[in-house]
Amino acid sequence: MKNQYSWNLVKNNNWWTPKYLLDYIKKEHFDWQDYFDPCPYNPNYEVDWLKIDWGKYTFCNPPYTTAEKAKFVKKSYEEYKKGKKIILLIPWSTETQNFFKYIYPYAKVYLLEKRVQFYGYNTKWEWVTDKTGQSWSALCIFWEKPWIEPLEYTEYSKYR
Repeated sequence: MKNQYSWNLVKNNNWWTPKYLLDYIKKEHFDWQDYFDPCPYNPNYEVDWLKIDWGKYTFCNPPYTTAEKAKFVKKSYEEYKKGKKIILLIPWSTETQNFFKYIYPYAKVYLLEKRVQFYGYNTKWEWVTDKTGQSWSALCIFWEKPWIEPLEYTEYSKYR
């Protein structure tokens, strides 16, 4: 049986990335032969994804809570420094210290025009397909020359 901490993470922080957004990322940014996801839906909480090496190509949709997100942003930067390509889907928040320390100088940032609708189980254990974060999201790509560019909804919504 999972401890209460793990159960709360599953209920509040564990959301699938929509297929249309994953399809866009796969087609436009990745060679998915060596794909790794450190935040899979319903992960095994005995594994600390922050302490293991990530794959050569990694897509990470970390928990959106501030403390958990910050850990994955730092880990993404560390894995990028090892020569890996990392794509991070996070809330769009440029006012954080982590943004200026780990993202802005190193990653290309695409600001998503609309809030991403995630799906999974809510806190009442009901299946929902329209759960959005409290803010808009950004794709941070640790690989290419850093810059910030808006990514209009029409560019990735065609994958729907």
